[in-house]
Amino acid sequence: MLTIPQLKHIEAGDPYLYEALKRIVGAVNSLGTRLGLDPAPATQSTPGQTVAAPPAPGAISVTGARGIFSVALAAPNAAVNPNLPSQSGAARTPSLPAPLSFFLEASPDPAFAQVTTYPLGGAMAANLSLGNVTRYWRARAKYIESDFGAYVYFGTAAQPTPVAGGVATSGDLAPNIASNFTNFATIDSVDAGSSATARIYGTGGPGSAWTRITGQGSTTFPPGTIAGLAYSTLYYIVWDGAAYLAFTSLPAALVDKFVAVGKVTTIDAGGSGGFTGGGGSSGGRGGGPPIVV
Repeated sequence: MLTIPQLKHIEAGDPYLYEALKRIVGAVNSLGTRLGLDPAPATQSTPGQTVAAPPAPGAISVTGARGIFSVALAAPNAAVNPNLPSQSGAARTPSLPAPLSFFLEASPDPAFAQVTTYPLGGAMAANLSLGNVTRYWRARAKYIESDFGAYVYFGTAAQPTPVAGGVATSGDLAPNIASNFTNFATIDSVDAGSSATARIYGTGGPGSAWTRITGQGSTTFPPGTIAGLAYSTLYYIVWDGAAYLAFTSLPAALVDKFVAVGKVTTIDAGGSGGFTGGGGSSGGRGGGPPIVV
């Protein structure tokens, strides 16, 4: 607890200063109580003397899977905060005080020449997504006012144990995830007089809906047209969620939100040439394979 021995002397000579200092001392001690700290610990009675560092965490365990490292620490053995004498005045019972903070360190080499530090605060467990890399691990703790304590190693200091993050496998994916798909869309084109118009439809012919099949089931899309296209030109057709779009560049059609429909070469001026495309062609002028996203 913070005290100012000269307060009584100050009170006699300057009562206003006495009241101000008394309020400051009270506020400092109240804050220390809420934080679990003694603003003037006995261990700091000698100028320059620091609070004793805490012991190392009791243990550290690390596992890696799917690119995620799961780390758990055990509380330090007999961790005593020298800032907190017991209220009864007796020696403090060893415990884990709130101001204790933990610091986790990972390194790609067993000598810890290159270290990444992960401050955990008061937490003693963490899940870190680092990918399929191999890391060595150690941890230590400190009080707010102390130096760092000793390290605890996963393995030993002389021979720390390497842990691999691992990779995600097919067993980690949801069942029947839509990684493969096809569709029953047909794309053809007609001469609109001064340009070509692409038509997108299903197995029922122009004006019918088409179906997209995936490992999770099927989705039905409406028929549609895209007017104003150039003659004798290859277009990649996609659905953007509200309308059909046509691109002459394949990379432009590979936006994640687009649903691939297929590709088509538009008709020549006058109604000849062209190639029907889509997930499934039906007659017309040849066939074109669907684009794959």
